[in-house]
Amino acid sequence: MLDRLIQNVRCNTNRVTAGDIGFRFLVEALRAHGRSDVVFDLVTQQDGPGYAMQLAKGATTLTETWDASLYSRNHCMLGHAEEWFYTGLAGINPDPAGPGFRRLIIAPQPVGDLTWAKASFDSMSGRVESSWKISHGLFQLDIVIPPNTTAMVRVQPKERGPSKKAKNRLLARAAFSS
Repeated sequence: MLDRLIQNVRCNTNRVTAGDIGFRFLVEALRAHGRSDVVFDLVTQQDGPGYAMQLAKGATTLTETWDASLYSRNHCMLGHAEEWFYTGLAGINPDPAGPGFRRLIIAPQPVGDLTWAKASFDSMSGRVESSWKISHGLFQLDIVIPPNTTAMVRVQPKERGPSKKAKNRLLARAAFSS
């Protein structure tokens, strides 16, 4: 099913075809299955409906229409791409086993030509931060989690395939709030 979904996105040259309601579920399905590379391609598509197209047409907030008409601004349409910045790129996710962000899953998904990402979230327990960068083939992840909170950290290589995994090294540091 996932392969068919990705094939459909690719056949439409990475243009958003899911509609306003379906786009959220498309983004979440791809992120949940570690395919943020496909989400990245969707949101950076400049000559079809999407997030980057709106930016290319001068929008500074999300517009109401797929063609990025600037007559109506500041709508949630395509806002799920912004959610993906936190949950996919920065990897800040709640663990269903620990409601209220008492347990976290930090699982950043580096994609495309990005060499860094940084996000923070003020949870009920305190500030959660995730920041990563790639420099000279080294992936560095820095996280901050609030007191009385636990986090499981999952890191996957930027490139897929067994030959790349052997070359990747991981440097992770975690700072804990007091």
